[in-house]
Amino acid sequence: MTEKILMYRKVIRETPFQFEEFLRLSFRMLKVAIWKILIFGLLGVVIFIFSFIPVLNLVSLALSYFLMAIDSMDYSWEVKGMEFSERVQDIFVNKSFLFGVSLAIAFVSLVPALPLVLMPLAIAGCAEYFSHSDHTLSKGTCYGKS
Repeated sequence: MTEKILMYRKVIRETPFQFEEFLRLSFRMLKVAIWKILIFGLLGVVIFIFSFIPVLNLVSLALSYFLMAIDSMDYSWEVKGMEFSERVQDIFVNKSFLFGVSLAIAFVSLVPALPLVLMPLAIAGCAEYFSHSDHTLSKGTCYGKS
C-alpha cells in the first residue's frame, strides 16, 4: 500500500525487474539495516536503563514512541532509496511531524492490541506525508510489473 501511495504521488516510479539492480539495492538495504540495528539497539539499551529511573522513565517512554514513529517513516525512506545520512537529515527536517506521529502512537497504545491493527495505517500515513514533502523522482524506483 505504501509503494502504491508513493507511486501515485510520483515520488517513486515503477520499473521493470532487473536482477543486478535488485542485488545492488538489497546490499545497500542490508548496510542500512545493520546501521539501524546498531543504533536502535544502543538507543533501546539507553531507553531501558532510563525506564528504571524516576522522571527519566517518562522521557524513555517518549523516546520509545519517537523511535516507533521513525520506524514508521523508514519504509518510505527504504523505497525511495535514501542513504542512512539522508534519513538522519530527514528526521531533523521532519521532527515535528514525527513527534505528532509518536503522540498518535502513544494514544493508540492506550488500547490493548490496537497498535497491531493501526500501525500499518501509521506507515501509510507517513508515506502520504513523505509524498507531500520535498522528495523528487531522482532516485526512487519500485520494482513491479514489466
